[in-house]
Amino acid sequence: MTNPLGEIFAATLNADPGTNYTYSDLGYILLGTILPKVFGKPLDILAHERIFAPLGMSRTFYKPPDNLKPQTAATAFCPLRPKQTLIGEVHDANAHFLGGVSGHAGVFSTLSDMVRYAVAIQYPTMAAHHNLPRILSPLAYKLASENQIDAAIGGHSIGWFTVLNGMLPRGDLLSKRCFGHTGFTGTLLIFDPEADLAFIFLTNRVYSEADGAGLLRLRRLVANVIGAAITG
Repeated sequence: MTNPLGEIFAATLNADPGTNYTYSDLGYILLGTILPKVFGKPLDILAHERIFAPLGMSRTFYKPPDNLKPQTAATAFCPLRPKQTLIGEVHDANAHFLGGVSGHAGVFSTLSDMVRYAVAIQYPTMAAHHNLPRILSPLAYKLASENQIDAAIGGHSIGWFTVLNGMLPRGDLLSKRCFGHTGFTGTLLIFDPEADLAFIFLTNRVYSEADGAGLLRLRRLVANVIGAAITG
């Protein structure tokens, strides 16, 4: 495999800006290489100092320590490591090539830690009550929660999928103000400001070849169950 950074620098446009939407993680990868240059620290250290530690996310890491690997979900079927079961190693091939620390993949976490992260983003009053710092300013939250591209070509905010994006598995009942993101391994975080909801779904679709596609549909079904419970 070639260096993903080299491929990014050599990439050409598939369409004129503003005329087509295709999901790509190239910008996330590039941003993950820019931040260490700006702040003079590796990306994993920056994430720990500026997000994980302030929020008390004590079990969230790039490259989790060996003592936590027995509690880490296993993945498999990485093209760079065929026939290997990966535990505590990033599944994504590009992130693996970059040493396991990248702007687009590589973070391991737990449900309790993700709840802290979700509260800090969506519920600043509740966060303050629990001494959790605000990690997005009001303007940054606006850019994250609202579509930032032409609705005629899709839905994507600064960092998140919005409702016009078919990759946002909100089901049929959550509101059109939803925004969130999925992970290739099957994870999901959705916010619905209208329903006062943060929805976290941690699972694994890349351990068994047989169940991978079905899990994508399952996420939408679970969203429908939650939506039905809220709307009655």
